[in-house]
Amino acid sequence: MSDVLETANHEIHLNSCKVTYKGEDLKIRTKTFLLLKFLVESAGLVVSKQQILDEVWQDVVTDDQVIFQSIKELRKIFDGIDVIKTYPRKGYAWVPPVTSKMHNDTPAKSQQSSIFTTINRKSLFVSLGILLLITVFGFLANNQYQPQSSEGSVVILPVVNELTNGDHQWVRLGVMDQVIHRLPSSTLYGVLQTDDVLAVMKRAQLPAIDLKREDMDSIFSVSGATLIVASNLSGNINDYQLIYNLHRRNSIERGVILGENITVMANQLAALVGKKIDLNLTDEDITYHSDFANEMLAAALNKINNQEYSAAKILLTAAKEIEPNNLVVSRHLAQMLIINNQLEEAQENLHKAIAQAQIQDNKRELARLHTILSQSYLRAGNPTKAIDILMSAQRNAKAVNDWLYLGYIASTRGKAYQFSQRFTLAAEAFESAINYHKVIQCPFGQAQGFIALAELALSQGEHENAQQQIERSLAIIEERGLSGLKETALEVSQMINPTKA
Repeated sequence: MSDVLETANHEIHLNSCKVTYKGEDLKIRTKTFLLLKFLVESAGLVVSKQQILDEVWQDVVTDDQVIFQSIKELRKIFDGIDVIKTYPRKGYAWVPPVTSKMHNDTPAKSQQSSIFTTINRKSLFVSLGILLLITVFGFLANNQYQPQSSEGSVVILPVVNELTNGDHQWVRLGVMDQVIHRLPSSTLYGVLQTDDVLAVMKRAQLPAIDLKREDMDSIFSVSGATLIVASNLSGNINDYQLIYNLHRRNSIERGVILGENITVMANQLAALVGKKIDLNLTDEDITYHSDFANEMLAAALNKINNQEYSAAKILLTAAKEIEPNNLVVSRHLAQMLIINNQLEEAQENLHKAIAQAQIQDNKRELARLHTILSQSYLRAGNPTKAIDILMSAQRNAKAVNDWLYLGYIASTRGKAYQFSQRFTLAAEAFESAINYHKVIQCPFGQAQGFIALAELALSQGEHENAQQQIERSLAIIEERGLSGLKETALEVSQMINPTKA
Protein backbone atom coordinates (compact mmCIF):
# COMPACT_ATOMS: atom_id res chain seq x y z
CA MET A 1 0.00 0.00 0.00
CA SER A 2 1.29 3.50 -0.80
CA ASP A 3 2.64 5.76 1.91
CA VAL A 4 1.01 8.82 0.31
CA LEU A 5 -2.68 9.66 0.63
CA GLU A 6 -4.43 12.47 -1.25
CA THR A 7 -7.41 14.34 0.15
CA ALA A 8 -8.82 17.86 -0.25
CA ASN A 9 -5.98 18.75 -2.69
CA HIS A 10 -3.37 17.93 -0.03
CA GLU A 11 -0.88 15.08 0.14
CA ILE A 12 -0.36 13.18 3.39
CA HIS A 13 3.00 11.40 3.58
CA LEU A 14 2.52 8.63 6.13
CA ASN A 15 6.14 7.55 6.49
CA SER A 16 7.69 11.01 6.76
CA CYS A 17 4.77 12.46 8.80
CA LYS A 18 4.33 15.53 6.65
CA VAL A 19 1.53 17.29 4.77
CA THR A 20 2.12 19.07 1.46
CA TYR A 21 -0.01 21.48 -0.54
CA LYS A 22 0.98 22.29 -4.12
CA GLY A 23 4.44 20.87 -3.44
CA GLU A 24 5.07 22.90 -0.27
CA ASP A 25 5.47 21.35 3.17
CA LEU A 26 3.00 22.58 5.78
CA LYS A 27 3.87 22.90 9.43
CA ILE A 28 2.13 20.32 11.62
CA ARG A 29 2.78 18.94 15.09
CA THR A 30 3.42 15.19 15.48
CA LYS A 31 0.26 14.47 17.49
CA THR A 32 -1.84 16.53 15.12
CA PHE A 33 -0.41 14.54 12.20
CA LEU A 34 -1.23 11.27 13.95
CA LEU A 35 -4.79 12.48 14.46
CA LEU A 36 -4.98 13.45 10.77
CA LYS A 37 -3.70 10.00 9.78
CA PHE A 38 -6.28 8.27 11.99
CA LEU A 39 -9.14 10.37 10.61
CA VAL A 40 -8.30 9.96 6.91
CA GLU A 41 -7.75 6.22 7.30
CA SER A 42 -11.24 6.08 8.84
CA ALA A 43 -12.73 8.39 6.20
CA GLY A 44 -16.52 8.61 6.37
CA LEU A 45 -16.75 6.85 9.73
CA VAL A 46 -17.48 8.51 13.05
CA VAL A 47 -14.60 7.96 15.49
CA SER A 48 -15.22 8.71 19.15
CA LYS A 49 -13.06 10.89 21.38
CA GLN A 50 -12.06 7.81 23.35
CA GLN A 51 -10.96 6.04 20.17
CA ILE A 52 -8.87 9.07 19.25
CA LEU A 53 -7.26 9.24 22.70
CA ASP A 54 -6.50 5.51 22.59
CA GLU A 55 -4.98 5.79 19.11
CA VAL A 56 -3.07 9.09 19.26
CA TRP A 57 -2.45 9.84 22.93
CA GLN A 58 -2.11 6.29 24.28
CA ASP A 59 1.32 7.13 25.70
CA VAL A 60 0.17 9.98 27.95
CA VAL A 61 -2.60 10.77 30.42
CA THR A 62 -4.64 13.65 29.06
CA ASP A 63 -8.19 14.88 28.39
CA ASP A 64 -10.44 15.96 25.53
CA GLN A 65 -8.83 19.38 25.31
CA VAL A 66 -5.87 18.03 23.34
CA ILE A 67 -8.30 16.72 20.72
CA PHE A 68 -10.03 20.10 20.43
CA GLN A 69 -6.66 21.81 19.91
CA SER A 70 -5.52 19.39 17.20
CA ILE A 71 -8.87 19.55 15.43
CA LYS A 72 -8.54 23.34 15.41
CA GLU A 73 -5.04 23.05 13.92
CA LEU A 74 -6.20 20.67 11.20
CA ARG A 75 -9.04 22.96 10.18
CA LYS A 76 -6.52 25.77 9.91
CA ILE A 77 -4.22 23.66 7.72
CA PHE A 78 -7.14 22.82 5.41
CA ASP A 79 -8.36 26.41 5.51
CA GLY A 80 -11.59 27.01 3.61
CA ILE A 81 -12.36 23.31 3.18
CA ASP A 82 -14.93 21.44 5.30
CA VAL A 83 -12.76 18.44 6.15
CA ILE A 84 -13.93 17.40 9.63
CA LYS A 85 -17.54 16.98 10.68
CA THR A 86 -18.36 17.07 14.38
CA TYR A 87 -21.05 14.71 15.69
CA PRO A 88 -22.13 15.99 19.14
CA ARG A 89 -21.56 13.39 21.88
CA LYS A 90 -20.37 10.89 19.25
CA GLY A 91 -17.10 12.08 17.73
CA TYR A 92 -15.64 13.24 14.44
CA ALA A 93 -15.56 12.08 10.83
CA TRP A 94 -13.29 12.96 7.89
CA VAL A 95 -15.48 14.28 5.08
CA PRO A 96 -13.52 14.58 1.77
CA PRO A 97 -12.72 11.53 -0.38
CA VAL A 98 -9.33 9.92 0.23
CA THR A 99 -7.25 8.27 -2.47
CA SER A 100 -3.98 6.35 -2.30
CA LYS A 101 -1.20 7.57 -4.56
CA MET A 102 0.49 4.64 -6.26
CA HIS A 103 4.21 4.52 -7.00
CA ASN A 104 3.50 5.16 -10.68
CA ASP A 105 1.65 8.31 -9.63
CA THR A 106 -1.68 6.86 -10.80
CA PRO A 107 -4.30 7.52 -8.13
CA ALA A 108 -6.33 4.50 -7.16
CA LYS A 109 -9.56 4.58 -5.24
CA SER A 110 -8.85 3.74 -1.61
CA GLN A 111 -11.05 1.82 0.73
CA GLN A 112 -13.63 4.36 1.80
CA SER A 113 -16.74 4.41 3.85
CA SER A 114 -18.82 2.92 1.05
CA ILE A 115 -18.18 -0.57 2.39
CA PHE A 116 -19.70 0.44 5.71
CA THR A 117 -22.57 2.72 4.63
CA THR A 118 -25.16 -0.06 4.76
CA ILE A 119 -24.00 -3.00 6.79
CA ASN A 120 -27.18 -5.12 5.97
CA ARG A 121 -26.68 -4.45 2.25
CA LYS A 122 -25.62 -7.95 1.40
CA SER A 123 -24.45 -8.20 2.12
CA LEU A 124 -27.13 -6.75 5.83
CA PHE A 125 -28.19 -8.21 5.28
CA VAL A 126 -28.02 -7.39 4.59
CA SER A 127 -27.70 -8.17 3.88
CA LEU A 128 -27.46 -7.61 4.72
CA GLY A 129 -28.85 -8.37 4.58
CA ILE A 130 -27.61 -7.15 3.89
CA LEU A 131 -25.07 -6.99 2.90
CA LEU A 132 -24.89 -8.80 4.64
CA LEU A 133 -21.34 -9.92 5.86
CA ILE A 134 -19.80 -11.67 7.39
CA THR A 135 -11.64 -15.28 13.44
CA VAL A 136 -9.93 -13.38 15.95
CA PHE A 137 -6.14 -13.11 16.47
CA GLY A 138 -4.95 -16.19 14.66
CA PHE A 139 -8.25 -18.10 14.79
CA LEU A 140 -8.24 -18.57 11.03
CA ALA A 141 -4.71 -19.88 11.04
CA ASN A 142 -5.05 -22.22 14.03
CA ASN A 143 -8.70 -23.30 14.11
CA GLN A 144 -10.09 -22.75 10.65
CA TYR A 145 -13.29 -24.68 10.13
CA GLN A 146 -12.98 -26.44 6.77
CA PRO A 147 -16.42 -27.35 5.42
CA GLN A 148 -16.80 -30.15 2.95
CA SER A 149 -18.73 -29.94 -0.30
CA SER A 150 -22.45 -30.59 0.08
CA GLU A 151 -25.41 -31.52 -2.08
CA GLY A 152 -26.69 -27.93 -1.95
CA SER A 153 -29.45 -26.15 -0.08
CA VAL A 154 -33.09 -26.87 0.64
CA VAL A 155 -35.54 -24.02 0.05
CA ILE A 156 -38.95 -24.13 1.74
CA LEU A 157 -41.13 -21.49 0.07
CA PRO A 158 -43.88 -19.47 1.76
CA VAL A 159 -47.14 -21.41 1.94
CA VAL A 160 -49.83 -20.18 -0.44
CA ASN A 161 -52.80 -19.49 1.84
CA GLU A 162 -56.08 -20.39 0.16
CA LEU A 163 -58.09 -20.42 3.39
CA THR A 164 -60.97 -17.97 3.51
CA ASN A 165 -60.82 -17.60 7.28
CA GLY A 166 -59.16 -14.27 8.11
CA ASP A 167 -57.78 -15.77 11.36
CA HIS A 168 -55.24 -17.72 9.32
CA GLN A 169 -53.28 -14.84 7.79
CA TRP A 170 -50.22 -16.12 9.71
CA VAL A 171 -50.10 -19.25 7.54
CA ARG A 172 -47.92 -17.91 4.70
CA LEU A 173 -44.75 -17.46 6.75
CA GLY A 174 -45.78 -19.20 9.99
CA VAL A 175 -46.30 -22.69 8.51
CA MET A 176 -43.24 -22.25 6.31
CA ASP A 177 -41.15 -21.46 9.39
CA GLN A 178 -42.57 -24.43 11.31
CA VAL A 179 -41.44 -26.79 8.53
CA ILE A 180 -37.99 -25.19 8.47
CA HIS A 181 -37.80 -25.42 12.27
CA ARG A 182 -38.04 -29.23 12.08
CA LEU A 183 -35.35 -29.57 9.40
CA PRO A 184 -31.81 -29.12 10.74
CA SER A 185 -28.97 -28.30 8.37
CA SER A 186 -26.39 -31.05 7.98
CA THR A 187 -23.01 -31.56 6.36
CA LEU A 188 -24.85 -32.60 3.19
CA TYR A 189 -27.70 -30.10 3.03
CA GLY A 190 -28.10 -26.52 4.21
CA VAL A 191 -31.72 -25.69 5.02
CA LEU A 192 -32.26 -21.99 4.35
CA GLN A 193 -34.03 -20.13 7.14
CA THR A 194 -37.22 -18.16 6.57
CA ASP A 195 -35.76 -14.70 6.05
CA ASP A 196 -32.96 -16.21 3.94
CA VAL A 197 -35.59 -17.69 1.60
CA LEU A 198 -37.29 -14.28 1.33
CA ALA A 199 -33.91 -12.81 0.37
CA VAL A 200 -33.49 -15.48 -2.33
CA MET A 201 -36.93 -14.67 -3.73
CA LYS A 202 -36.00 -11.00 -3.86
CA ARG A 203 -32.74 -11.76 -5.68
CA ALA A 204 -34.68 -13.85 -8.17
CA GLN A 205 -37.13 -10.92 -8.55
CA LEU A 206 -40.11 -13.17 -7.89
CA PRO A 207 -43.67 -12.23 -6.88
CA ALA A 208 -44.78 -12.94 -3.33
CA ILE A 209 -47.49 -15.34 -4.53
CA ASP A 210 -48.55 -17.31 -7.61
CA LEU A 211 -45.12 -18.74 -8.50
CA LYS A 212 -44.80 -20.53 -11.84
CA ARG A 213 -42.53 -23.40 -12.90
CA GLU A 214 -40.13 -20.95 -14.54
CA ASP A 215 -39.89 -19.12 -11.22
CA MET A 216 -38.54 -22.34 -9.70
CA ASP A 217 -35.81 -22.30 -12.35
CA SER A 218 -34.86 -18.79 -11.22
CA ILE A 219 -34.66 -19.94 -7.59
CA PHE A 220 -32.44 -22.89 -8.56
CA SER A 221 -30.20 -20.50 -10.46
CA VAL A 222 -29.68 -17.82 -7.81
CA SER A 223 -29.67 -20.05 -4.70
CA GLY A 224 -27.85 -23.24 -5.66
CA ALA A 225 -30.79 -25.20 -4.23
CA THR A 226 -31.04 -28.93 -4.74
CA LEU A 227 -34.67 -29.13 -3.54
CA ILE A 228 -37.45 -26.53 -3.48
CA VAL A 229 -40.65 -27.20 -1.51
CA ALA A 230 -43.77 -25.32 -2.59
CA SER A 231 -47.15 -25.83 -0.91
CA ASN A 232 -50.76 -24.61 -0.82
CA LEU A 233 -53.06 -24.80 2.20
CA SER A 234 -56.80 -24.94 1.55
CA GLY A 235 -59.99 -26.28 3.12
CA ASN A 236 -62.03 -25.40 6.18
CA ILE A 237 -61.59 -25.58 9.95
CA ASN A 238 -60.68 -29.16 10.98
CA ASP A 239 -60.65 -30.23 7.34
CA TYR A 240 -57.45 -28.92 5.74
CA GLN A 241 -55.54 -29.96 2.63
CA LEU A 242 -51.83 -29.20 2.32
CA ILE A 243 -50.86 -29.76 -1.31
CA TYR A 244 -47.10 -29.90 -1.83
CA ASN A 245 -44.71 -29.90 -4.79
CA LEU A 246 -41.14 -31.10 -4.34
CA HIS A 247 -39.12 -29.50 -7.13
CA ARG A 248 -35.76 -30.83 -8.22
CA ARG A 249 -33.93 -29.51 -11.24
CA ASN A 250 -35.31 -32.16 -13.55
CA SER A 251 -38.35 -33.50 -11.76
CA ILE A 252 -41.40 -32.65 -9.64
CA GLU A 253 -43.05 -34.84 -7.04
CA ARG A 254 -46.57 -33.90 -5.95
CA GLY A 255 -48.73 -34.98 -3.06
CA VAL A 256 -51.29 -33.94 -0.47
CA ILE A 257 -51.51 -34.10 3.32
CA LEU A 258 -54.98 -34.15 4.89
CA GLY A 259 -55.62 -33.22 8.50
CA GLU A 260 -57.43 -31.30 11.20
CA ASN A 261 -54.48 -29.46 12.75
CA ILE A 262 -52.24 -27.17 10.70
CA THR A 263 -49.22 -27.57 13.01
CA VAL A 264 -49.40 -31.37 12.84
CA MET A 265 -49.64 -31.17 9.04
CA ALA A 266 -46.57 -28.90 8.92
CA ASN A 267 -44.67 -31.50 10.94
CA GLN A 268 -45.81 -34.22 8.52
CA LEU A 269 -44.54 -32.20 5.57
CA ALA A 270 -41.21 -31.70 7.34
CA ALA A 271 -40.96 -35.45 7.97
CA LEU A 272 -41.67 -36.16 4.32
CA VAL A 273 -39.00 -33.70 3.14
CA GLY A 274 -36.51 -35.00 5.69
CA LYS A 275 -37.00 -38.55 4.45
CA LYS A 276 -36.33 -37.47 0.86
CA ILE A 277 -32.93 -36.02 1.74
CA ASP A 278 -31.95 -38.31 4.65
CA LEU A 279 -32.28 -35.63 7.32
CA ASN A 280 -33.12 -36.61 10.89
CA LEU A 281 -35.72 -34.17 12.14
CA THR A 282 -35.30 -32.17 15.31
CA ASP A 283 -37.39 -33.39 18.23
CA GLU A 284 -41.03 -32.49 17.74
CA ASP A 285 -42.02 -29.52 19.85
CA ILE A 286 -45.78 -29.15 19.95
CA THR A 287 -45.35 -25.90 21.88
CA TYR A 288 -43.22 -24.33 19.13
CA HIS A 289 -44.57 -20.96 18.12
CA SER A 290 -43.12 -19.51 14.96
CA ASP A 291 -41.91 -15.95 15.41
CA PHE A 292 -43.05 -15.42 11.82
CA ALA A 293 -46.67 -16.00 12.85
CA ASN A 294 -46.70 -12.36 13.95
CA GLU A 295 -48.69 -10.63 11.21
CA MET A 296 -47.06 -7.24 11.85
CA LEU A 297 -43.69 -8.88 11.25
CA ALA A 298 -44.95 -10.33 7.98
CA ALA A 299 -46.14 -6.88 6.90
CA ALA A 300 -42.81 -5.34 7.96
CA LEU A 301 -40.86 -7.88 5.89
CA ASN A 302 -42.90 -6.88 2.85
CA LYS A 303 -41.97 -3.24 3.52
CA ILE A 304 -38.30 -4.18 3.85
CA ASN A 305 -38.49 -6.09 0.59
CA ASN A 306 -39.77 -2.89 -1.05
CA GLN A 307 -37.06 -0.82 0.73
CA GLU A 308 -39.70 1.09 2.71
CA TYR A 309 -37.53 1.11 5.81
CA SER A 310 -39.30 3.84 7.79
CA ALA A 311 -42.64 2.06 7.46
CA ALA A 312 -40.99 -1.25 8.34
CA LYS A 313 -39.49 0.28 11.49
CA ILE A 314 -42.92 1.49 12.63
CA LEU A 315 -44.44 -1.97 12.13
CA LEU A 316 -41.54 -3.72 13.87
CA THR A 317 -41.73 -1.36 16.83
CA ALA A 318 -45.44 -2.14 17.18
CA ALA A 319 -44.76 -5.87 16.80
CA LYS A 320 -42.18 -5.73 19.56
CA GLU A 321 -44.69 -4.06 21.88
CA ILE A 322 -47.01 -7.02 21.35
CA GLU A 323 -44.32 -9.73 21.48
CA PRO A 324 -41.28 -8.33 23.34
CA ASN A 325 -39.53 -11.72 23.30
CA ASN A 326 -39.92 -12.29 19.56
CA LEU A 327 -36.27 -12.65 18.50
CA VAL A 328 -36.92 -12.26 14.78
CA VAL A 329 -38.77 -8.99 15.40
CA SER A 330 -35.90 -7.75 17.60
CA ARG A 331 -33.33 -8.69 14.97
CA HIS A 332 -35.08 -6.95 12.10
CA LEU A 333 -35.83 -3.89 14.22
CA ALA A 334 -32.12 -3.64 15.07
CA GLN A 335 -31.30 -3.77 11.36
CA MET A 336 -33.68 -0.90 10.67
CA LEU A 337 -32.08 1.12 13.50
CA ILE A 338 -28.64 0.49 12.02
CA ILE A 339 -29.82 1.65 8.61
CA ASN A 340 -31.01 4.85 10.32
CA ASN A 341 -27.59 5.13 12.03
CA GLN A 342 -29.22 4.75 15.47
CA LEU A 343 -26.36 2.52 16.53
CA GLU A 344 -26.60 2.82 20.30
CA GLU A 345 -30.32 2.00 20.30
CA ALA A 346 -29.70 -0.91 17.94
CA GLN A 347 -26.99 -2.28 20.21
CA GLU A 348 -29.20 -1.96 23.28
CA ASN A 349 -31.96 -3.91 21.51
CA LEU A 350 -29.51 -6.56 20.33
CA HIS A 351 -28.01 -7.11 23.77
CA LYS A 352 -31.50 -7.67 25.21
CA ALA A 353 -32.38 -10.07 22.39
CA ILE A 354 -29.11 -11.97 22.86
CA ALA A 355 -29.88 -12.42 26.55
CA GLN A 356 -33.32 -13.80 25.64
CA ALA A 357 -31.84 -16.11 22.99
CA GLN A 358 -29.36 -17.44 25.55
CA ILE A 359 -32.23 -18.28 27.90
CA GLN A 360 -33.92 -20.13 25.03
CA ASP A 361 -30.60 -21.72 23.98
CA ASN A 362 -31.44 -20.65 20.42
CA LYS A 363 -28.03 -20.98 18.79
CA ARG A 364 -29.27 -20.10 15.32
CA GLU A 365 -30.66 -16.76 16.46
CA LEU A 366 -27.60 -16.17 18.66
CA ALA A 367 -25.42 -16.48 15.56
CA ARG A 368 -27.52 -13.98 13.66
CA LEU A 369 -27.93 -11.52 16.51
CA HIS A 370 -24.20 -11.52 17.23
CA THR A 371 -23.41 -11.01 13.55
CA ILE A 372 -25.66 -7.96 13.34
CA LEU A 373 -24.26 -6.64 16.64
CA SER A 374 -20.74 -6.93 15.23
CA GLN A 375 -21.82 -5.06 12.10
CA SER A 376 -23.17 -2.22 14.25
CA TYR A 377 -19.79 -1.87 15.97
CA LEU A 378 -18.02 -2.01 12.63
CA ARG A 379 -20.23 0.75 11.32
CA ALA A 380 -19.41 2.74 14.47
CA GLY A 381 -15.71 2.41 13.62
CA ASN A 382 -14.77 -0.26 16.18
CA PRO A 383 -13.46 -3.24 14.18
CA THR A 384 -11.73 -4.81 17.19
CA LYS A 385 -15.02 -5.09 19.06
CA ALA A 386 -16.72 -6.39 15.91
CA ILE A 387 -14.13 -9.15 15.47
CA ASP A 388 -14.46 -10.18 19.11
CA ILE A 389 -18.26 -10.50 18.81
CA LEU A 390 -17.93 -12.52 15.61
CA MET A 391 -16.23 -15.32 17.56
CA SER A 392 -19.52 -15.93 19.40
CA ALA A 393 -21.45 -15.68 16.16
CA GLN A 394 -19.27 -18.28 14.46
CA ARG A 395 -19.36 -20.68 17.42
CA ASN A 396 -23.17 -20.70 17.43
CA ALA A 397 -23.49 -20.92 13.64
CA LYS A 398 -21.16 -23.92 13.55
CA ALA A 399 -23.23 -25.65 16.23
CA VAL A 400 -26.27 -25.68 13.92
CA ASN A 401 -24.48 -26.00 10.56
CA ASP A 402 -25.78 -22.59 9.46
CA TRP A 403 -23.57 -22.46 6.37
CA LEU A 404 -25.15 -19.32 4.97
CA TYR A 405 -24.49 -17.28 8.09
CA LEU A 406 -21.02 -18.77 8.48
CA GLY A 407 -20.40 -17.15 5.09
CA TYR A 408 -21.84 -13.82 6.25
CA ILE A 409 -19.79 -13.99 9.44
CA ALA A 410 -16.57 -14.61 7.53
CA SER A 411 -17.38 -11.75 5.15
CA THR A 412 -18.04 -9.35 8.04
CA ARG A 413 -14.79 -10.43 9.64
CA GLY A 414 -13.02 -9.70 6.36
CA LYS A 415 -14.45 -6.17 6.31
CA ALA A 416 -13.30 -5.64 9.90
CA TYR A 417 -9.77 -6.80 9.10
CA GLN A 418 -9.74 -4.65 5.97
CA PHE A 419 -10.82 -1.63 8.00
CA SER A 420 -7.96 -2.39 10.43
CA GLN A 421 -5.55 -2.66 7.45
CA ARG A 422 -4.78 -6.29 8.32
CA PHE A 423 -5.01 -7.20 4.67
CA THR A 424 -3.69 -10.77 4.78
CA LEU A 425 -6.28 -11.75 7.39
CA ALA A 426 -8.95 -9.92 5.40
CA ALA A 427 -8.15 -11.94 2.28
CA GLU A 428 -8.24 -15.20 4.28
CA ALA A 429 -11.62 -14.26 5.74
CA PHE A 430 -13.12 -13.46 2.32
CA GLU A 431 -11.78 -16.77 0.95
CA SER A 432 -13.36 -18.52 3.92
CA ALA A 433 -16.68 -16.81 3.15
CA ILE A 434 -16.54 -18.07 -0.43
CA ASN A 435 -15.84 -21.62 0.79
CA TYR A 436 -18.83 -21.54 3.14
CA HIS A 437 -21.10 -20.39 0.32
CA LYS A 438 -19.72 -23.22 -1.82
CA VAL A 439 -20.97 -25.70 0.79
CA ILE A 440 -24.57 -24.86 -0.05
CA GLN A 441 -23.63 -24.00 -3.65
CA CYS A 442 -24.80 -20.40 -3.18
CA PRO A 443 -23.67 -18.42 -6.24
CA PHE A 444 -24.74 -15.06 -4.79
CA GLY A 445 -22.46 -15.43 -1.78
CA GLN A 446 -19.57 -16.64 -3.92
CA ALA A 447 -19.92 -13.71 -6.31
CA GLN A 448 -20.04 -11.30 -3.36
CA GLY A 449 -16.87 -12.85 -1.98
CA PHE A 450 -14.95 -12.31 -5.20
CA ILE A 451 -16.17 -8.69 -5.32
CA ALA A 452 -14.85 -8.21 -1.78
CA LEU A 453 -11.48 -9.71 -2.77
CA ALA A 454 -11.35 -7.41 -5.80
CA GLU A 455 -12.04 -4.34 -3.63
CA LEU A 456 -9.40 -5.49 -1.16
CA ALA A 457 -6.80 -5.95 -3.87
CA LEU A 458 -7.69 -2.59 -5.42
CA SER A 459 -7.27 -0.83 -2.06
CA GLN A 460 -3.68 -2.09 -2.03
CA GLY A 461 -2.96 -1.12 -5.63
CA GLU A 462 -2.93 -4.75 -6.82
CA HIS A 463 -4.76 -4.10 -10.09
CA GLU A 464 -3.98 -7.43 -11.76
CA ASN A 465 -5.24 -9.42 -8.77
CA ALA A 466 -8.31 -7.16 -8.53
CA GLN A 467 -9.06 -7.76 -12.21
CA GLN A 468 -8.84 -11.54 -11.77
CA GLN A 469 -11.21 -11.49 -8.80
CA ILE A 470 -13.80 -9.27 -10.46
CA GLU A 471 -13.73 -11.46 -13.58
CA ARG A 472 -14.50 -14.50 -11.43
CA SER A 473 -17.39 -12.64 -9.87
CA LEU A 474 -18.79 -11.49 -13.22
CA ALA A 475 -18.55 -15.02 -14.60
CA ILE A 476 -20.79 -16.31 -11.79
CA ILE A 477 -23.14 -13.33 -12.14
CA GLU A 478 -23.58 -13.92 -15.87
CA GLU A 479 -23.95 -17.69 -15.55
CA ARG A 480 -26.56 -17.47 -12.78
CA GLY A 481 -28.36 -14.30 -13.86
CA LEU A 482 -27.58 -12.39 -10.67
CA SER A 483 -28.74 -9.03 -11.98
CA GLY A 484 -28.85 -7.51 -8.50
CA LEU A 485 -25.07 -7.90 -8.15
CA LYS A 486 -24.07 -6.99 -11.68
CA GLU A 487 -24.13 -3.22 -11.18
CA THR A 488 -21.90 -3.46 -8.10
CA ALA A 489 -19.41 -5.71 -9.88
CA LEU A 490 -19.29 -3.40 -12.90
CA GLU A 491 -18.67 -0.38 -10.67
CA VAL A 492 -15.67 -2.14 -9.13
CA SER A 493 -14.49 -3.18 -12.58
CA GLN A 494 -14.65 0.44 -13.69
CA MET A 495 -12.54 1.51 -10.71
CA ILE A 496 -9.96 -1.11 -11.69
CA ASN A 497 -9.92 0.02 -15.32
CA PRO A 498 -11.19 3.61 -15.42
CA THR A 499 -10.00 4.07 -19.03
CA LYS A 500 -12.47 1.39 -20.20
CA ALA A 501 -15.49 3.31 -18.87
